This record gives sequence, C-alpha cells and structure tokens, in this order.
Amino acid sequence: SPPVAACLEERFGTESAQAVASGSRQLTADEQTVLGDCVLASAFGATTGKVSPAVAACLEDRLGKEAAQAIDSGSRQLTAAEQTALGDCVLESAFGATTGTVSPSVAACLEKRLGAEAARAAASGSRVLTAQESSALGGCLLEAALGANR
Repeated sequence: SPPVAACLEERFGTESAQAVASGSRQLTADEQTVLGDCVLASAFGATTGKVSPAVAACLEDRLGKEAAQAIDSGSRQLTAAEQTALGDCVLESAFGATTGTVSPSVAACLEKRLGAEAARAAASGSRVLTAQESSALGGCLLEAALGANR
C-alpha cells in the first residue's frame, strides 16, 4: 500500500485512517501532527534522509532552490507554506499526480469537495494550490489509496 496510507493505518487503525483521509471532518491537532509525520516519513528515505529527486524538483519549482535545499537538508523549522508545498510534492510524487492527471475517482472526489474549476486546477498542478485545495487533494488521494486496500 502507498507509504502515507500505510503509515496512517498503522498509527490510527483502518477506520480512523479513512476518516482522516476522507476530509469529512475537521482534523484534531493530534491527527494533523500524525498526518504530517506520515507525509514526512514517506518523503524522506530512511536510508538517505533526503527527499526523492521528484519531490526535490517539485519543491524547487514551487519554492525556489534555496527553500528546497533547506527542506531537503532538514536544517531548520519549515514555514507553513513550506510544509504545505512539501505535502503537495510528496503526495504528487507518491501517487503519480505529477503527470497532470488523477484517477477518475480522485477527480470526482475533488470536484465534490472543491467544485469543477478548482478541482481541475488541483488535479492538473497548473498552479500552486490553496491550503483548502491542497488539503482536498491530499484527502482524495489518500481516500483513493485506502479504498484500493479494502
């Protein structure tokens, strides 16, 4: 199973992991922390301590070379914008969204959560996502991943 989904299931159990992934309710502070931990754990290879080349390239595109290097090195606390970008890039990398297409189930989920126009933008990667769009994309991707494990 995808690393983020597997991590959520390990930390929460299947039912709670699906609730976190579905975005059907506001996450608690603890759930947000665990979700962040799982995203980071999947971003950083345990052997290298570095983000994957795909994630690094995505971060550089979104934030610039200096910020991408700081995130990759883990040399400082990340800003909220950097955490959001890292989450987006990891999800895109982990779930293959960098191709600019998402599965029909993810597209339908995004449209339900965001409306057609924002769903197209979130699915295409044509611009930097808002916090709401990023959250919806992450939730839809995780929901699809968890659903595939049933």
